[in-house]
Amino acid sequence: MDIESTKTIGELFTEFLHSNQPLAVAIRKAVNEGKMPLTAQKINTTTPLEDWIDAQDVMQALHISPRTLATLRANGTLPFTKLGGRCLYRKSDLEKVLDDHDTMVRLKDPKGYGHSRS
Repeated sequence: MDIESTKTIGELFTEFLHSNQPLAVAIRKAVNEGKMPLTAQKINTTTPLEDWIDAQDVMQALHISPRTLATLRANGTLPFTKLGGRCLYRKSDLEKVLDDHDTMVRLKDPKGYGHSRS
């Protein structure tokens, strides 16, 4: 399956669901048996692939290390999704982090996370 940059995540997911890959077959079976409700409202079809960036771009934009990025993922500060073993981030979520003054203060704090500020 070729990934074109103009396809949305929803379109890619739909293609996957119609494939013969074992996971896709299992999902279709679970949906058909009523064990896994699948509605169009739950599938995100509005996020084009060009609205997603990888970890390198995030670290460069925030001027942070890979470990700090891992911390932001772990504590929920920066939402992400995994695709093919790579973490991808929405540009809009990155903009929210940049706009959040408290998060940026914590990122610039030389003591980092885990230290109390007095």
